[in-house]
Amino acid sequence: MEVEVMTTTNRLPKILQRLTEIGIAITAVVAVVLLFAVFFTDFALETPMEFTPDEDTYSLSSEAWGTGTIHDAVGVVTFTDKSATIVALSAAKVLAYAAASLALLVLLRRILQTLSAGTPFVEANAHRIRAIGILIPAFGFLIQGLHWATSLIVMDTVAAEGLHIEARLTFNLTYLFIGLVIIALAEAFRHGTHLQTDADLTI
Repeated sequence: MEVEVMTTTNRLPKILQRLTEIGIAITAVVAVVLLFAVFFTDFALETPMEFTPDEDTYSLSSEAWGTGTIHDAVGVVTFTDKSATIVALSAAKVLAYAAASLALLVLLRRILQTLSAGTPFVEANAHRIRAIGILIPAFGFLIQGLHWATSLIVMDTVAAEGLHIEARLTFNLTYLFIGLVIIALAEAFRHGTHLQTDADLTI
């Protein structure tokens, strides 16, 4: 039973490594398909926005609370007619998603390779884990910045009767939190690597 458990444990990193390789291939194919859709089809562009309805276009009332107004509402606008600028921004979003996904998968694959070889406690893995921790929030803020840039360009030319529309800038701090946790784990891993090196030299 013990031998069987150890064999399964040794196989797991190789299985995960194969899965990351499959993920790399799928990501590349999806990126190519999405880029084709952006340039050659009626690929719909979704743009986050923030809007406030004019008070004379609606009525909001409650028997318990009286009348009210709507403000700081958020939504998504979908456009199918595309300018060269919008196509470029859409392509930039696709490329950003693809580049970040491929970078994460490649780093993970290299970590799993060392795990399969039985030598995970190396300095390079600490650097790779730290790179993942930096890449995740950087990617998240880049995508949010591209969304905002698209909103600024689109909303500058949009007119909606009865609505005051503004570009919506959102900050999702979850990316930053995940990145900080991973960076902390990278430091712990680096310290463990040094302890492992010292132990090997002592032996």
